[in-house]
Amino acid sequence: MVAIAVYVSLPVSEASTLVFAAVMGMTWLGVVPLVSGLIGRLFGLDHFNLLFGGVFFCHQLGGFVGPWAGGIILDATGRYDLAWYGLNGFGACAALLQWPMDDRPQRAETALIAT
Repeated sequence: MVAIAVYVSLPVSEASTLVFAAVMGMTWLGVVPLVSGLIGRLFGLDHFNLLFGGVFFCHQLGGFVGPWAGGIILDATGRYDLAWYGLNGFGACAALLQWPMDDRPQRAETALIAT
């Protein structure tokens, strides 16, 4: 999110685009081990494949909708600015929704009641 905010605030050039692409390329896969570990810790490994598959599907869906919406915004306004600001807004919203999350494993008696 910081890289996107910096990229949007700087004048667009070949150099800034290449640096932005390099930063995004180095960090985009950094969340996969964290998310898979979180799913395993919160829900156990019994249904891990189904849960992680759902997460991966939603990720792919977002990978389609993001560029598609950016293209619609570009066609409507002639600029990508609104798409970049919307992307930052979605990222900030996701961070705020996840901030209070309790990622500690459930106690055994609570886990038995939930299943």
